[in-house]
Amino acid sequence: MSKFYSLVLLIFISVSVSTQISAQCSPSAPAEGSCSGGNGAATDGANINSGQTYWYSSTGTFQNGVNINNGGTLRVCGNLTLNQINLNGGTIIVTSGATLTINGGGTLNLNNNVTIANYGTLNINRDVLFQNNGNTIINATVSAVINMANYKMTVSGPNTSSGNILINKGTINLHTLEVTANSNGICLGNQSVIDTKYYLNSKANAITVEPGAVAVLRFTQNGQNNAALTSQSSLHVCKAPGATFTGTNTGSATVYDNCTSAAVALPVTLTDFQVKTTGTAVQVYWETEQEVDNNYFVVEYSTDGIHFETLSDRVESKGKSGGRYAWLHAAPAPGKNYYRLLQVDVDGSSQYLGIRAATVAGGVTQAQVFPNPADDRVVVSLPLDNASQLVITLTDMNGKQVLRNMVEPGVSALELDLSALPSGPYCVVIAGERSVQSIKVVKV
Repeated sequence: MSKFYSLVLLIFISVSVSTQISAQCSPSAPAEGSCSGGNGAATDGANINSGQTYWYSSTGTFQNGVNINNGGTLRVCGNLTLNQINLNGGTIIVTSGATLTINGGGTLNLNNNVTIANYGTLNINRDVLFQNNGNTIINATVSAVINMANYKMTVSGPNTSSGNILINKGTINLHTLEVTANSNGICLGNQSVIDTKYYLNSKANAITVEPGAVAVLRFTQNGQNNAALTSQSSLHVCKAPGATFTGTNTGSATVYDNCTSAAVALPVTLTDFQVKTTGTAVQVYWETEQEVDNNYFVVEYSTDGIHFETLSDRVESKGKSGGRYAWLHAAPAPGKNYYRLLQVDVDGSSQYLGIRAATVAGGVTQAQVFPNPADDRVVVSLPLDNASQLVITLTDMNGKQVLRNMVEPGVSALELDLSALPSGPYCVVIAGERSVQSIKVVKV
């Protein structure tokens, strides 16, 4: 009987560990949103309190900075420099193409329930310390960059359930990275890079990598491992020439010695991935400058950006030095089409290298959704010449259907009630006889 219970316990532990390792980085980044409405444009010395959202879309410097309190939001769509800042909870969002620079003396303390979501460029010219509970920094996309090349980031917390976590899906440049035993550690997305001079890890399996992803931790001076760094070989540790280890317990990480750049530690360095509409066809093309152990690529296709199917044959690797590739989709659906690039190694392991979209004329491509972002309701505006029955659904970003409506021919608009739904991104899918259109909408 004791052997039976031991077996059950072993299976339970294995399932639990597997679930933890294979999970996507959580929490998700708040939506970028737009720099309009809300409580208006932020000004120098602003106090942003619970329930308030201020934005900044110009170029300038706030000498007196801002004070962000629990439940308040600052959204940056321009180029803003803050010479002071107090974070007592609340959220900062740096949108794509925007830059936020945070100056000031001493350490920037994330005290309680602070979320910093960066889709653009975030320059922090201070040390950063995660304190207390519920603090998250999210570098939200592959193009997002956080620069702290002369400063230290300490991911810490009072206990392992503090919720304090660093999520990186782009590039982070640091002087020193420290992860303490009581934090929730670090989660990395595909092709993401942390580039630092020093790192100090005291948490068992501090770094996790999303399923199907490969990520890089590069260090140029010293890496100190007081505990196993990771349980995943998909974390590639890039040890620069002349760098040293204090404690070599990198766990299951793949270690590259004399690693001259983070790109060396990535199996495929993708330099370009685009899709282009040519008449009623879509040309998919991509370019690599390095392929380590790559076997082939596959192009996958979707009409809603959520559910993908294989489109191409195997596109064989051009070899270690990489090259240019192309695939023509001769008969895409009218409306928006999504393309995902899958890379497969010689050992069978694989990773996704991004998603791109192209719009093909025809069908219901004239449909629009407004307002967007929205509070409680959105209106789906349909083409006046709509001559067939349409099915309009609303799905969450996992593809789960939350609303469904049938629209008869000739109807020009439909209102969707979002009041019972949680805030976040959704997809409005308009499906006709021969076409499908998908429009992303954000509920605030």
